[in-house]
Amino acid sequence: VLVHDVSVLTLQYCVFCCFTYKNAQDGAASDGKTACYDCRSAYMQSGRREAKKCTVCLQPSAFDPSDGRCRLCVQSIQKYGTPVACNGCNMRRAFDKGELS
Repeated sequence: VLVHDVSVLTLQYCVFCCFTYKNAQDGAASDGKTACYDCRSAYMQSGRREAKKCTVCLQPSAFDPSDGRCRLCVQSIQKYGTPVACNGCNMRRAFDKGELS
């Protein structure tokens, strides 16, 4: 069983999806960008292509130029359907999660 020492984990901010995540204190990557594991993987798989703004959430985390959507929005669309208007800003960037919300 592998036990992690939580004292060496720091809260980081992903420059792509804008979520916070815990990462070992190894600093930023060689390109100077701190990214969560999922965004770092997508960045590497895209051939280090710069991220475009997602057409749904407008976060700079869409690495596939043919799709134009980030992985989180793609997963949410598959799970919850097309985005609906947000109650706060009236933009079509919210997902109706039913009783989960």
